[in-house]
Amino acid sequence: MSKNVVPLFSEIKIWFQNRRARERREFCINA
Repeated sequence: MSKNVVPLFSEIKIWFQNRRARERREFCINA
């Protein structure tokens, strides 16, 4: 189970970073 959890966490972390970066980019464009 722990073998599957680590990649899942890293994928979620990358997904959050990508979403945050995209929101920040759109915010800069709108500002």
